[in-house]
Amino acid sequence: MRLPLTGRLVALGLATGGRSMAGLVVLSAASSPDGLSQPLRTLAGPVGRAGAAAAAATELVLDKLPVTPPRTQPEGLVPRAAIAATGGYVLAKRRGRRPLIPVLTAAGTAVGAAYAGAWWREHAAQTGLSPLLAAAVEDAVVAGLTALACRDDLG
Repeated sequence: MRLPLTGRLVALGLATGGRSMAGLVVLSAASSPDGLSQPLRTLAGPVGRAGAAAAAATELVLDKLPVTPPRTQPEGLVPRAAIAATGGYVLAKRRGRRPLIPVLTAAGTAVGAAYAGAWWREHAAQTGLSPLLAAAVEDAVVAGLTALACRDDLG
């Protein structure tokens, strides 16, 4: 059974709000180079998929550094929304749907998830949970959401 488009869009937005590069992983896995214009065609190919995976792995490390700016600042929030919106567009086109609502759904969910992730980190710190453990929990949630968003395209 295929996951409804709305479920994939929400999973994409939640994952991208948590880790911006998760959206690139979804985009590359959920895309076929056929029928896409550049740069999406490159992202959907082997080089793009490897690059998206490398970017996601790099972000997992950088996220844990104390010098990393908050995801709710424009330099973290705008790329998350843009990546999620692009993913929403691709997922909608693959299902033969008009893209406006999917784009807005994915981008809006990513923005909300960025704030929720920031809240989680603050809440975890207040309760004495180590920042590294809080980030690892978030990483696990993002990985599950990324897999869910790609579900119809993997394996």
